[in-house]
Amino acid sequence: MMFVTMITIARANLDQRLLGKESVGETLEIDEPAERRRSTNVVDCHTDGTQYLPRDMLGQTHTWESSPADCQRRCQEVPGCRYWMSFPAGTCHITDGSGGTTIHLNNPTLMSGLASCGCLSRDLPPSPCYTITDRTQCLSTTESRSQIIDGVQIFGTDCIWCPNGCGGLNTARCEPKNWSEAKGHTFEECAGDLPSTWDLCAGGMIQRTCPYCAESHRTIVYKRKTDGTAIDFEKLFLDNWVEKPAGGSNKMHIDFELFSSEADAKSDNKPWLFCNYDKTYVGVGFPRDCGMVNPSSFQWNSRMSSFQYNQKGVTWRMINSGC
Repeated sequence: MMFVTMITIARANLDQRLLGKESVGETLEIDEPAERRRSTNVVDCHTDGTQYLPRDMLGQTHTWESSPADCQRRCQEVPGCRYWMSFPAGTCHITDGSGGTTIHLNNPTLMSGLASCGCLSRDLPPSPCYTITDRTQCLSTTESRSQIIDGVQIFGTDCIWCPNGCGGLNTARCEPKNWSEAKGHTFEECAGDLPSTWDLCAGGMIQRTCPYCAESHRTIVYKRKTDGTAIDFEKLFLDNWVEKPAGGSNKMHIDFELFSSEADAKSDNKPWLFCNYDKTYVGVGFPRDCGMVNPSSFQWNSRMSSFQYNQKGVTWRMINSGC
């Protein structure tokens, strides 16, 4: 099925349009698959025709970009830009959004949204999600198939990673996000499951989320009490949980506290009471057997050990470094 999109363009010729000149004038009819106009459920990104006002922020005019991702990147590079709009003809508008939103049915956007919409800027071309076997590539790609599967239109949605398999499969798999949501599958939708920096100073907090751990250990916030800028926290958390790492100390109640939520950590409410360290063999990471009151076995994660307890889908979030 084809949907005829009416796009207002300049009366100027093609060369003028390529130079970025645009004015109210004639209309150009572009045959566009109806599938491209359907919502893709991308976080904070829209394919329903949403426009942000004013269309161009002060000091900016439209440009011609090769893809919505390029339009988004343009917004990210301009100070003050909060929203971007990519039109089917290739025009890109960026704005602060101070005038609110509207939808022009006779001139809808192809895609629009926040400068940071989605989990990350998509740097790879669209591809059928299920054909991708690499997790990082999967989480950097959008679905290219214009199909309805199990009643879900999948075109343009983010590819997500099912660490335990989708659809009853036991192996990790890449699938369209909105289809996986409709089927109730557990998945990862962001590649950024490791902080860009692991620096922690006094007051700094980092959160581990472990969806397959015991309920008491699904969320743990590590709050630093002393300066730790010389410590390799990535190695401490992911490889070997020790009391005396190179560059400093890591002792509960002296150098750090553990909490069950960010709110508790910020208010120093209900710190955990037990922690141990220094497993006799290499490859036991955070938090070894640390527990709210008593030891809790097999809740640790490791990127070194093949004997990995409950760590599928583990993610890390730097709340603040304190530095």
